[in-house]
Parts: sequence; C-alpha cells; structure tokens
Amino acid sequence: MKIRAIQEDEAYKRRLEKMVIKKYQLQAEIGAAIALPDSKNYTVRISVGELHWDTGKPKQGKDQKMSHYARWSVRFSETFESPHQHLGTMPRVFIYLMDGKKPICFWRGSPLDFKEPEAPQRWVPFEPDRAVGKVKDHEAGLFQVRLYLHETTDLGEFDPNTIKSWKKPPSKRMNAFKIRAYIYQAESLPPCDATGASDPYIECWTPDEQNIRTAVVEQTNNPLYYETKEFLSEFNDVAEAPPVMLNFFDTDAGWLASDDDFMGRAVVFLKDVAALPGARELSTDDRIPVPCWYPVKWGFDDAHDAETGARVLASFACVEYDYDFLLPADDVALAEKLMVPGPQDKSQSVPLPMPDLNIEEYQIQINVLGLRDLLSTGLLPVRKAYCKFSVKSILPPSQAKAVADIFTTPNEGGSDPNIRTTLKVNANIPADPYYCPRMTCTAYDKLYFEGMAQPILGTFTLKLGEILAATREKDAKVIRELEKLATILTAALDRKKEA
Repeated sequence: MKIRAIQEDEAYKRRLEKMVIKKYQLQAEIGAAIALPDSKNYTVRISVGELHWDTGKPKQGKDQKMSHYARWSVRFSETFESPHQHLGTMPRVFIYLMDGKKPICFWRGSPLDFKEPEAPQRWVPFEPDRAVGKVKDHEAGLFQVRLYLHETTDLGEFDPNTIKSWKKPPSKRMNAFKIRAYIYQAESLPPCDATGASDPYIECWTPDEQNIRTAVVEQTNNPLYYETKEFLSEFNDVAEAPPVMLNFFDTDAGWLASDDDFMGRAVVFLKDVAALPGARELSTDDRIPVPCWYPVKWGFDDAHDAETGARVLASFACVEYDYDFLLPADDVALAEKLMVPGPQDKSQSVPLPMPDLNIEEYQIQINVLGLRDLLSTGLLPVRKAYCKFSVKSILPPSQAKAVADIFTTPNEGGSDPNIRTTLKVNANIPADPYYCPRMTCTAYDKLYFEGMAQPILGTFTLKLGEILAATREKDAKVIRELEKLATILTAALDRKKEA
C-alpha cells in the first residue's frame, strides 16, 4: 500500500478561506447512573465530533457501598468552533461510560434533540460497545443528563442564569424515599427451559445492595406473585426520580445466583405513574392503588408488542423516608382483604383501601379433543400423550398449595392422539378480565412407571381473561336477542288483543 500527500490546489485553498466557522456553546449536566455493569469509579465523556469533555470521578457510588450506582452531579459549560452552519448538519452527540480510558458503553443522539434552552433532566439508556465486548446487552445501565447546544455566533452567548432549569445548581445531596412495589402477576414471559416454561422470580433493583426478590414460581410463563416489596430510592423531585426496575430471572439448578438466566425487565418511571388518569396513580400513603400492566423488555428501549409481549401487573407507592406504613410489606397480602388500625381509635380495625379484585368462584370446563403434531423427546416415537392443566397456576401462591392439578388420561398412542374428554374444576379467580390469570398447561408422554418423571412434549396457555370476556359477550348477545324476541312477541299479543 502506498500513501501520498494530497496536493492542496488553489481552488481548495479558496474554499477554506471562504468557509464560515461558527461558535457553539455546550451546556451539560450529568446527574446519576443506575444498573451499571459494575461497581467502579466510572467517568462520563461527552463527545461532539472530535471534541470531548469528561466528568471526574463520581461523588457517590463505590466509596459509599453503593452497588452498580454512581452520582456525579456535575455541570459544565464549554465553547467550541465548528464549520457546521446549524445543528442539523452537526455530527451526532455521543455520551460514553468510561472505564479508565476505555469507553465500554455509549449513547448517541441528534444535536437537534438538545436545541431547547429549558432542557429537562432525562434518563436515557447506555448501549454496550460490542467492539470492546465487556458488557452484556442488559447490563449497560441508564444515566441522567441535561444538555443544551447553543449557537453563539448569531444568537450571542447563552446565560444559564436566565433559564429556570439551569439557574439552580446541581443538587449535592438527595432526599431518601420509601418505594413500595405491589406486584400482582406477569404474563407471556419468555421460555428459558427445555420444557417451554420457566421458573421466574422478580428482583427489585436497588443501589444499596439489598437482595429484594419475590418467591420463585415454578414451571410457568405466567407467574402469580401477589407480593409487596419495599426499598429505598434517592431523588429530590418525582419528575427526575430514577425509574423502578423489576428484573426477571429464571432460576437454574446451580450453587450461585449468577447461574440464573436474565429474562427481561420492566422500567417504570414514577413521574409516569403519577400522571396516570383516574385511580391508577402513584400512592403517597398506605392506600394501594389500582395496578397497571407494564411492558417487560430485554433492554431499556427495545420494541414491545402490546398483544404478545411480556408484561407485569403492578402498582407503586412513594412516601417520605420517615413515614411508617400501617402494615409491614411482608404482611400485605394482595389477594386478601386487609384490615388496619383505625385513624381515630387504634383498637378498632378498618379495611385498608386497596383494589377490589372481585374474586368469585367459577366452574372451569375444558373440552379436550386431542393433540396434534407432537414431537418425541427421544429416539422412540410418542407413546401415550396426556395433558396436565395447572389449577395451581391460576391461584395466588398462598392458596395454590391446597389444590391439585387436573389431568387427562393417557389412552391413544402416536403423535396425533384423540383425547375426547371433558375436565371440570372450581376455582376462585378475579371476575374482572383485567386481573384474570392465565392457566399453564403441559403435554407429557406416558413412558415410565407411576411416580417417575414423564418427558415433557410441550406447553401451552389458556387465556382465562379473554375466555371470560368472550363468554360474557356471548351471553350478553343471547340476552339481547331474547329481549328482542320478547318485544316482538309482546307486540304481536297486543295486536291480537286489539283485533
């Protein structure tokens, strides 16, 4: 390969002489970062083209026994020159998470995203730098940034003291708040085991190394938890508070928690919860608000299918650090009616304000016609397939222990067996389809003796909420038709009497 210098001709020199160099001003503030890849003294670098500016080491993080968390609370104003005539032609803004001198994660955005002087604080996700390969996709973290790009050549110098969002200096100390997460259930979680199901639990991310997690629900992609978890968070304003992160893991039979597989996460911003209409709002007392469905995604900004994507049903409360809840978090059983001491007379109990799940007893009738296109798990063909319908999967954990699952009888052999049977079971489930759970069903092959584990051929799910809604609509349609028929017959009788 040969390298030779480019000869600068006269035309090129004249173009350089006529080029207009403009001045720009960068006003930036880096707040905190959460769910970072490790507990290190990371720094943050802001780059525009070939220019870059670095923060120092975090003011809070590793030295305060905070896990995977850092807070810089630093602001700086820099002036630079550029041949670009406006923000639309300027190269993208990159913000890097630096491990020493090496960038391990990054975020990129258009300069046009930072043209508003009244720039809000916002939380944005890092992406792992795959060229470095030190960080997994779901471990990159989020960081808090406020940034404004100002063109000073034509508009003059920007004075941050004239803008409300820049006038107040970065907060050096944060206030502590208690967060309560009321976790009801999740659905459509990705399968992590060879059986087509998972053994999921939820871990609430916290910066102070607390191990806050739900119980493990085995062999399901639609777990019911009905648990309440409490943890601390630091911020001064709900609008700028870090999000609540519910991380889903699949339990594996290993000695270490690191053996568990990451399944996805729900990222919930308290400001968005507080802005929800009606009763679905952020609670600031003992009241348990009506829950909402939140998407569960692999990363922080992945696409999500509202119809088939994983999601979790939960609600949240945020109170001052010194606020004492009437009931400890472990005593808040979401599937039951809770009683608390009265506001005037502590010796008398009153109901705790909470969502009414309207649990009623239903008879669930399942007509099983057969199975098709089954694949054997080994060298031998499918012998005698049968199904298990998990009644436990539609009941809260506290109630599931007292019931038994229902099975079909293994009769016909082959990969397309006809079953032709009807199963019936009574169960107490929410009458509102919004809360109605999904039933986990498993197909087995009868190969071994009674009492031995049978090979699993696959799993499927019955969406009881949709079935309940469709049944009610069908019944309502029949009632409307009968009412029409009654009206016609009544009119006919009246005409006959008049005649």
